[in-house]
Amino acid sequence: MPHPPSRHEAQPPSMSGPPTCIHQLPSAVAQALQKAGKLKHWRKGQTVVRQGQTSAEIVVGLQGSLSVDLAGPSGADTLIRFLSEGELVGIATVLAGTPAPTSIVAQSAAQTLHIERSTFIQVLSDHPEGAIGIIVLLSHRMVELFNFIEMTSHRPLPERVRYALRRLALHNGRPSAQGQVTLAVTQSDMAKAASASRQRVHLELQKLQRAGVISLGYGLITVHQPEALETQPQRQR
Repeated sequence: MPHPPSRHEAQPPSMSGPPTCIHQLPSAVAQALQKAGKLKHWRKGQTVVRQGQTSAEIVVGLQGSLSVDLAGPSGADTLIRFLSEGELVGIATVLAGTPAPTSIVAQSAAQTLHIERSTFIQVLSDHPEGAIGIIVLLSHRMVELFNFIEMTSHRPLPERVRYALRRLALHNGRPSAQGQVTLAVTQSDMAKAASASRQRVHLELQKLQRAGVISLGYGLITVHQPEALETQPQRQR
C-alpha cells in the first residue's frame, strides 16, 4: 500500500506540532504496519470509532475528512480537530483495552487503515526503533490533553475561540511561506470546537477579523497572525 500523501510546506514555528503520522515513523515500521492493515471505506456521517466503546484496532486516517469529537454531559459534541492524513489514533486505548475517549466521524467519503492490536505489538517487537517514535507521540498527546482540559475549563469565550483556532490550525492548517495559515473549516465547525453557539462564536471571529488576526471566507479561515492566538495558562490561586 502506498504511503499517504504528506505536506512538504514548513510550518511556522508557532504552528508546529509533533509527528503523528504513519509515514513519519521509521520506514520499515511504516511499511510493516501498512502491509498488515485492513483498508476500510466510509460514507459521510458514519462513525469510525465510537466514544465509550472498546476496540482492538488502531486506526490510521488516510483520505477524506474525519473529525475527532468529544460528547459532553449535555450530549453536545465538541470538535477537537480533524485527523491529518496518515495520522495514527487509538494507540493508548487499544493497548490498554480501555474505552475510546472520543469519537471519529466521517465528514465526507473517507478511507482508513485498521491495524489489529496483536499485529501492532508484533511490528514494534520486530522494530524496536518504532517504539521510541510511538512513545514520543503518546507523550506529546498527553501534554496536548492537559492543555485541552486547562484551556476549555472555565475559560471566557474569547480565549476558547482563540484556542480552538490555534488547535485546528496546528493540526489541519495549510501554512504559507509568508507565515499565514489557511484553515478549511466552517463557522459551525468553530462553534463546535469552542463549545458555544454559532452566533456567539461568529461575533468573536468578527472581532479577530477586525483586529487583522484572521480573515473569514466561505468555508475558510485564514490566520494572518498565529502568534495572536497564543493563550496563557491561568495562574493558580
